[in-house]
Amino acid sequence: MTEPRISIITPCLNRAATIARAVESVRAQGYPETEHILIDGGSSDGTLPILAQYPHLRVTSGPDSGMYDALNKGLALARGQIIGFLNSDDFYGETIFQAVAYAFRDPQTQAVTGAALVSGQSASGETISGERFQPQNADLLQLAATGNPFFNAWFFRRAVFEQIGRFDASLHIAADREFMLRFALSRPRYAVISPMVYHYQQHAGSLTFDLTDAKFQRIAAEHITITSRFLSQKDLPAPARALICDLRSRDTAKMFAISLKSGNLPRAARCAAAGLQFDPAWAFKLIKKVAGYVLTRNAE
Repeated sequence: MTEPRISIITPCLNRAATIARAVESVRAQGYPETEHILIDGGSSDGTLPILAQYPHLRVTSGPDSGMYDALNKGLALARGQIIGFLNSDDFYGETIFQAVAYAFRDPQTQAVTGAALVSGQSASGETISGERFQPQNADLLQLAATGNPFFNAWFFRRAVFEQIGRFDASLHIAADREFMLRFALSRPRYAVISPMVYHYQQHAGSLTFDLTDAKFQRIAAEHITITSRFLSQKDLPAPARALICDLRSRDTAKMFAISLKSGNLPRAARCAAAGLQFDPAWAFKLIKKVAGYVLTRNAE
């Protein structure tokens, strides 16, 4: 049986320190039907000379409007039946492509996923393991709405993008959540494999890890846009509506607190309005959350 081609898409901008490891993690798979597409946003730090050392790569370089625009460009170039997305500072587990391809032998399988691990380094240079993703028995809709679906630990059949569309490039930090919500709502059939599929590397330059208040506010602002879009759909299933409403309530409540703390009353008012728009009980939930926090602090 001919093995399906796997296309790996990596968006990249000024990642000279990490890009080689990402590239090597794909090359080391030993899977013959692989293409690795690098969409570079115009690096100026030595990334491009490093990529030039790997003639098997398909590299394009030039301005783009963000990571998700780069992913869409990669999708337009990809020739594989199976698509995976590798960040320029992360890497794949060892020899997992064969297991992925095997799981896709079932023609009804639309996606394949496996475990993922988030790691970082201490001040002394030691590797510190953090959050771990175990997709077995997980609720995909809950992960996509209020959890972490660990998007990069997924491989998708090309037909998924033809069915539900590509990434919303108007979003710059949370378009993978928006895509995974659409994917979950399509009620896909997917397979889970046992190996460790993906290794996230946490550092100060990570897009969503190392979550400062400023980063959270960027993410939450896009979550408000995303949740408005879904919650405005009249035919949205009730379980999905409840979960997506929870995401909106959670983020607007935290943004409200951050805004009050910084003295930004107009933004706090906007957060309250956004929270109340689809959740009339938002204010009561906020009071309950604040009361619980105060009681916990007093108990300490």
